Amino acid sequence: MYYISPPVVYFNSITAFNFDPKSTTNTIADLRSDELPFINAKIGNALIAFEFNVDYDVSIKHYYYNSLRGRVGDQPTSKHNAIQMLWETGHSKTLKEISTKCDYDNKNCYEAKTVPVINDISTNTGYTTGGQNFTVFGFGFNDKDIDAKMDGVPCVVTSRSDYAFSCVAGKKDKVSVIDVAQPGQHGLEG
Repeated sequence: MYYISPPVVYFNSITAFNFDPKSTTNTIADLRSDELPFINAKIGNALIAFEFNVDYDVSIKHYYYNSLRGRVGDQPTSKHNAIQMLWETGHSKTLKEISTKCDYDNKNCYEAKTVPVINDISTNTGYTTGGQNFTVFGFGFNDKDIDAKMDGVPCVVTSRSDYAFSCVAGKKDKVSVIDVAQPGQHGLEG
């Protein structure tokens, strides 16, 4: 196993497992025509779903670079997850020197990093007086340390689950710039 691409993933994102099976596929006997030589692939403890993209017609080449794309399942956010593939003959070896990526400051290295994803927000307008309740929908929000800001103003988290969190916006000194692109999804920052 070489690496996954991209190494930073989130719920329902697509990532590619890049590997060279060497002669592993030669040692596997008695596969039905609808079976693949590998059993599963994981990021951390979460299985990757290949069904939408990989079936028995996919050819996995011996001693050759292969890449299979799969969908990331629900898993907690994490600064580091190990990657692995389980074949009919056992676990693949992961080449750490290739699979490990690091942040720019080299303080956090990982094979796969899992981050929250924002899919929607209850509203994209608010008041300068603050006090408005926002609900952010997505996945990966069960962390007790959510740091939310709406247009640069702290938004105090009042509830959270894996799929949503609610927060109350603080007061803003002036009206936001209108008709100008804002950083973040739906005007959300960081």
